[in-house]
Amino acid sequence: MKKIVIGSLLAVGLASGIAYAHGNNGNGHMMGYGNSGYGMMGGGMMGGRTFDCPGAAWSGQTGANAEANQKYLEQTSELRKKMHDLRFDYMEAYRNPTTTQESLANMQQEMDDLRKQMFEISKGLRTE
Repeated sequence: MKKIVIGSLLAVGLASGIAYAHGNNGNGHMMGYGNSGYGMMGGGMMGGRTFDCPGAAWSGQTGANAEANQKYLEQTSELRKKMHDLRFDYMEAYRNPTTTQESLANMQQEMDDLRKQMFEISKGLRTE
């Protein structure tokens, strides 16, 4: 009898935890989305941004949108490669206890500069 009660309590607890983790914070997921501040980690992981290609997510993949999206991807290829490498370097530096805050701030500024460059390209394509 004790085994049944304990097993039932564990099953209810597990089901409750899963239900809470997936959608009980008003934003659909425990980790949150975007820079909304919801979720366990706030906006992006460790407070960072969640999207690094501002413009790659244009809605629709047909007609003019598909052409503009393809142009964006072609024009930002090198910038996106740099962003990928810089994000990896940042995470490696972040976990290294000898890394200074100044070094991390400089890397963050570089990533922001790359984002701005990509945004300017996407903005230019939207006006065409």
